[in-house]
Amino acid sequence: MTEEKECIEASAQMKLTVLIYTGHDASFVLYDDDGETYDYKQGKFTKVKFAWDDAQGELTIELIDGLPPQHFLLDVSIQTIESKEISTSFIGKSTALFTGEKLLINMKL
Repeated sequence: MTEEKECIEASAQMKLTVLIYTGHDASFVLYDDDGETYDYKQGKFTKVKFAWDDAQGELTIELIDGLPPQHFLLDVSIQTIESKEISTSFIGKSTALFTGEKLLINMKL
């Protein structure tokens, strides 16, 4: 028999690291499903859009389709590319929890 637990384990959260290299706007869509079944055909999937606005120094994260995700624990780092040799310089870091509601992270320094 298993032990009853009163809280959700930390492992139930997906940890996601986002690296931002400044200089241009950028966006991508993260798709997630259970990876095992055909339940995505019944709408059991998540699409989350990440959009970086370089001029504003803001990262917008929002659910664009499907079900609200498990909570994403986000580690966001911002860096600049200093030369054509691709050396980078660390600017800042932020941590946030995405629960499915639109999230705006301001990284402007």
